[in-house]
Amino acid sequence: YEELDSDPSTVVRGIYDALGLPGKEEAMAPIEQYIEEHKGYQKNVHELKPEIKEEVRRRWEFAFDHWGYDK
Repeated sequence: YEELDSDPSTVVRGIYDALGLPGKEEAMAPIEQYIEEHKGYQKNVHELKPEIKEEVRRRWEFAFDHWGYDK
């Protein structure tokens, strides 16, 4: 997600390449237009209560460890 958020065009091109999809160049113009139109978008910010964060960390510790997320 972080890569898609920071460089969407490159990630979409990579998806086309990885899946061997045809029509990448034709698709990229409208995709890049969409990206440009939405580049000022501000994501919603949600804050979990500390006790809920701790419960998520406890139950999903294996995933945090696997993908290297801070606990």
